[in-house]
Amino acid sequence: MLDAAVREGRMKSSGYVRWFKDIRLDDVPLVGGKTASLGELYGALSLQGVRVPNGFALTAVAYRDALTKAGAWEKLRNLLSGLDKQRISDLAKRARSTRYRLCGDRLRRTAARGDGSL
Repeated sequence: MLDAAVREGRMKSSGYVRWFKDIRLDDVPLVGGKTASLGELYGALSLQGVRVPNGFALTAVAYRDALTKAGAWEKLRNLLSGLDKQRISDLAKRARSTRYRLCGDRLRRTAARGDGSL
């Protein structure tokens, strides 16, 4: 259902979702640098007549609200407290733990199914 709404452009922008057509470099704080660049690219190519499928991004607000709802902030603070970015093995270990705490088995089950559903 979401896929059809996205394909048909019926999904509206909200505080959590922004369409590429509506994103510019000024939106980096809202959607991040890579996504803002995709919005710029979409806009530039569309103006030149290149047909590019419109996509969407979840905003930083959506991410922060999801972390809040999951009660994950304190866990993240504990996992990342005292991190020495120069110790790559420690950084990798903490990143793995963080992903597991945030996504856990649900992400692995989704990947195993391969259908993209959560």
